[in-house]
Amino acid sequence: MNRPPALSLVLVLVLLLAACQAVQPPAAAPAQAQQGGAASAAATSQAPDQELAQKLQAALEAAVAGPDTNWPGAVLTVHAPALGVWSGAAGLGEVATNTAMRPHDRFRAGSLTKPFIATVTLQLVEEGRFALDDPIAGLLPERVAAKFPAGDQITVRMLLNHTSGLPDFMDLAGPEVLANPARVWEEEELLDFASAQEPWFAPGEAQYYSNTGYALLGLVIQEATGRPWREEMRRRILAPLGLENTLLPAPEDSAVPGDHAHGYGDFGAGLADATEAATASIVGAAGGQSLVTNAPDLATFLEALLAGRLFQKSETLDEMLTFVSFAPDHPLSVILTGYGLGLEQADYGEGLSAIGHSGDTVGGYSSFVFRFPEQAITIAGAVNTLDPAAGYAVLMPRVLELLAPGYTMPEATAAEPPDVATMLQGFLDDQVREQDILGMAMAVRLADGTVIIKTSGYIDPAGERPWSEDTVSPLGSVTKTYTAVVIMQLVEEGRLSLDETIDAWFPDQPNGERITVRMLLTHTSGLSNFIPPENERDPTWAQEWTPLELVDKANRRGPVAEPGGDIAHYTNTSYFLLGLIVEAITGNSWEEEVRSRIFEPLGLHSAAFAGDDGVWDEVVMPGYFKLPDGYLSSVDVPDYPHPSTAWAAGGVVSDLPDLMAFAAALFDGALVSPETLAQMATPVAKDAESGLLWGFGGATMEMLPPGSFGMGGDVPGYHAFFSGLQGTKLVVAALVNTEQGDVIGPSLAVFQYLYSLLPAKE
Repeated sequence: MNRPPALSLVLVLVLLLAACQAVQPPAAAPAQAQQGGAASAAATSQAPDQELAQKLQAALEAAVAGPDTNWPGAVLTVHAPALGVWSGAAGLGEVATNTAMRPHDRFRAGSLTKPFIATVTLQLVEEGRFALDDPIAGLLPERVAAKFPAGDQITVRMLLNHTSGLPDFMDLAGPEVLANPARVWEEEELLDFASAQEPWFAPGEAQYYSNTGYALLGLVIQEATGRPWREEMRRRILAPLGLENTLLPAPEDSAVPGDHAHGYGDFGAGLADATEAATASIVGAAGGQSLVTNAPDLATFLEALLAGRLFQKSETLDEMLTFVSFAPDHPLSVILTGYGLGLEQADYGEGLSAIGHSGDTVGGYSSFVFRFPEQAITIAGAVNTLDPAAGYAVLMPRVLELLAPGYTMPEATAAEPPDVATMLQGFLDDQVREQDILGMAMAVRLADGTVIIKTSGYIDPAGERPWSEDTVSPLGSVTKTYTAVVIMQLVEEGRLSLDETIDAWFPDQPNGERITVRMLLTHTSGLSNFIPPENERDPTWAQEWTPLELVDKANRRGPVAEPGGDIAHYTNTSYFLLGLIVEAITGNSWEEEVRSRIFEPLGLHSAAFAGDDGVWDEVVMPGYFKLPDGYLSSVDVPDYPHPSTAWAAGGVVSDLPDLMAFAAALFDGALVSPETLAQMATPVAKDAESGLLWGFGGATMEMLPPGSFGMGGDVPGYHAFFSGLQGTKLVVAALVNTEQGDVIGPSLAVFQYLYSLLPAKE
């Protein structure tokens, strides 16, 4: 049975920083407690026991200040017979202004939207609009139903309890969402990412949490009522219960209205404000940014739901509380034991069983609400950063210790070291299947220096030649890093200065007296590309060219910008000039210098140049283009660009072990000094189109930790990528030989995952 990749969750974490601004770590802020008051109708019903309230406040403050948490702040609402009704807050709601968290502060609730959607769905079942066991094919718009061939076997019940087998659209949508955080997504667009994947299992065969089911339920609600699911939630739940602090922002909205906690992420770069990182359209009816609420409102909702106040028949609630076993390999399955129709069941031992739900969002929040029916205890809360374990494993056990006589929070056991090799293999297998590409290879170096290399799929459409470690592929623009290393070695040797103008080598070069070596390295020379994007398939490029002939082609096109500045315009022309400068200084060919300075000292056995005799025709595997009726090999592409058009900007070929060896040596100081690498990795200019922050021969990305540096490369039919982190052993490198494949998104996901395994930093 197929399972979703464990690493796919990291793509959501990557998105968290896509549109964030870094802020300073929080200073101490006064804690706040709410003793009844106007936060909710329930909050006025019973004044809290003052002694217990003080203990709860102290427990909340201790959790926020604890060494094992990294929350700016937290809110908590508790209802219990021994306590009464209490709401409290600790830490910061906004870091930049040192504003304290307030008990009534709103936050995004993420997947806590699901119980609301499930409630509306069951109300429609009560009204006879459809039945729980009706197939969804007849309940969806025809254009949507056509996306899911198994829709005649998948029922409404299966969507509600995650037994449909439908894959999660976020597994494939992650890179697109990452690239477009401000985009307003139609729910049908998101569903296209699900329909492009193979089912995890046959309908009803197993259970695994998937956002796709609830996105479909939003459309089922709209089709049955003629009104959007947001409107149905407002009129059927929010208004009747008087949930004045619970809102459903419009899909295009990214702000949180009214008094609210800011959401934050911390992935090694310090806290970053992610409150408005994405629109409310992301994830749709499944959660994400869709629901804004506060802790008192969540407690009111869940208590009303479990009391049957939102249904006409007691049998409806019974259906909702019919649980199927939670997937045993889910990260939270130690606590979560079952999933009903939009509700989770959690077991804390000693007769303490809870019903509720949790939610995490790309806006930097984790929230939860659970009720322990036997003890009549309701606990709701949130932290303003992404920490799925905050409610389950930290806050709720602390509350139970105070309110459930004899309960003791179990001591956390040391986690077993993750089996990265197994995870990486499963991740690659899933990527090959989900992207529908021929194959992928990835190498990682862990914190202890261990290198793991895994491959998946085949290098040919017939499936006769599996990917292997020694499969050789073009690296494309990753070559620029090799060229930059040679340039920086010459700088270290005192044979070249970064601020020398290039007119000494190229007296006829336009603007040569203003263009420096530094500008060539950072794509700020203003030079155009010699091959215009709209003319890449011109037969002209299939013939052999000299470097100067191609530079002349670029000069004939004219500059795209003035030399210098903080805006980069990516161009291969600059790296051809750098290759020619290497030759002028050393008296050797660029290839000879790369070979003697990099290939030979590192013992690279497969690294070569696309222009060498026999390399392109015999050593390099073919790349492929997906066509409606099959695959087209790069060998068979008419007028495929000649290797001479790549040269010092894209002419290196390599297998994965050699690429990893090069990247590892770069970060270990074996090719240039650590100080030189730091200079190479320091952002100089932001790319006018991609947003990448260019240094020398590579770039960093705003969503990666400071000190990261890497480079991607594309040759028609191929993709390559590497990235590493200064001061650590962490390196990721990957290759793909399908034009339509994505190598960067998966590599970044793995990079972030491995970064999360690094020892905690002071």
